[in-house]
Amino acid sequence: MKRLLWLLVCLVGVPLLPVRVMSAEPPAAQPGGSGCLTCHASLEDEEMSKAVPAWQQSVHKTAGIGCQDCHGGSPKSMVKEQAHDPNAGYIGIPDPTAVPEQCGKCHQVQRDNYIPSPHGTVGEFIPNCVDCHSDHKVVPADVVKISTPKRCGDCHTDDILDQFNGVITGVLTPIAQAKQAAADLRPAGVPVDHIDAGADLAREMFRQKVSHVFVFQTIVPRADSVKASLKKVDTDIRAARTEVSTRRKFGIVAAGFLVILAGFIWLYRRTLSE
Repeated sequence: MKRLLWLLVCLVGVPLLPVRVMSAEPPAAQPGGSGCLTCHASLEDEEMSKAVPAWQQSVHKTAGIGCQDCHGGSPKSMVKEQAHDPNAGYIGIPDPTAVPEQCGKCHQVQRDNYIPSPHGTVGEFIPNCVDCHSDHKVVPADVVKISTPKRCGDCHTDDILDQFNGVITGVLTPIAQAKQAAADLRPAGVPVDHIDAGADLAREMFRQKVSHVFVFQTIVPRADSVKASLKKVDTDIRAARTEVSTRRKFGIVAAGFLVILAGFIWLYRRTLSE
């Protein structure tokens, strides 16, 4: 009787189970993923596939900037015609002259400084953003790695590159050192928010006034004004370090006093017991 009941349940229940219909089209990309990455990673054409591992090492991945943000199209589709649909904004490889505007959607200050600069007006936007920062493996900017004879030697002599690197690093290095000093001092319990804020303000001044200007007569005095703004930050760092040193000395003195006091108490109690 029980077997008969189970048989009836199976006969009635099986038709009600969801049936997965196989589609002739490739499956859509997983939610939150990118069909661009999935598809291009599987291509045999190295020129088309190498962009995937390059992008995965970039700051754009960390910032959530995907393929569609630069190339347009529909990143959720695994069907080429849909992913590359012009109606979805697909532009493929941006025209070199359009790259600064494309990057400028996020990097407005850099674009506004770059466009009127010698790099932005000479040679039809060449060199443009990707020539210096790469196209897919975009890593944190490092002027010393970018301004090299290999990249810039066709137009600039080594001494000019060295001079340019010196001006830029002469501003960015003390800013980075101030940020590091604040991080090192914070665990000691001294106030460092004002040091962080001062370094951030200097960094923003550099970004607004110096970054991507590329004219010595302009960037040198502006860089000097940014460095001048760091003098108060340096004073605050020295004051914070002095306070930390004072606290440590006071702690040592207090600890010594307590040890001596404990010794006197021990001797006193021993005298009473005798």
